[in-house]
Amino acid sequence: MINLKEREWRWWSQHGEDGVIRTINEVIPPQYKTFVEIGAHFHEANCLRLQQSEHWSGVYFDDFHEFHPLRFYKAWITAENINAYLSQIPFATSLDILSLDIDGNDFYVWNALQSKFYPRITIVEANCFFKADEDKVIVYDPSFRWDGSSWWGCSALAWCNLLRPRGYSLLYIESTGANMFFVKKELIPEDTFEHVDDLEFLLSQVTPPVYKLDTLNRSFITTEEAITLRRKADKILVSEI
Repeated sequence: MINLKEREWRWWSQHGEDGVIRTINEVIPPQYKTFVEIGAHFHEANCLRLQQSEHWSGVYFDDFHEFHPLRFYKAWITAENINAYLSQIPFATSLDILSLDIDGNDFYVWNALQSKFYPRITIVEANCFFKADEDKVIVYDPSFRWDGSSWWGCSALAWCNLLRPRGYSLLYIESTGANMFFVKKELIPEDTFEHVDDLEFLLSQVTPPVYKLDTLNRSFITTEEAITLRRKADKILVSEI
């Protein structure tokens, strides 16, 4: 059985994600060698090693960085525009990895994905300030920017509540809590990885950063409430067209 905590190491990733990704790809060989990474830097990204050393094809979106030779494109990604951006990428319907790290509306952007863009593996940023039994999501604001407080993104349980019904299993949470790794259930060999879908154990192994208090005392909502509100918003948008 593979303990992914022992496989963490960093080359271009923020923490130990490079080693985790490499181990997953050794066990579950990539089908397309393609990725999209939303929220990345020239010097720090989950998929840079794959692009630079293993010749994967991919696209990066970030609201600060743009460098077309490396396929970095400046874009403010929201729940309203994610599918339009992906539709411009020829291989977006055949993704091995989708990495999402935008410090805020990550839950809503993933929730808005059309099923044709669902990747084999998705790496998402979690707010591990919360415990395994806390279902927390910020209220959607397409212009949201993180202010360094604990009010951002969503809890690890919220990610599980969103992605498990869409066919994913939780494979691992990186040891700083920065990233959760979900893989299509049917791709994971039995008795290969330790603690698959064991959120409570995986979260207990995380040492998350300490955030400042939210002085605005903003409320979180549940996964169900977040999804319901977005459905209502989408219906209103369609009716106004």
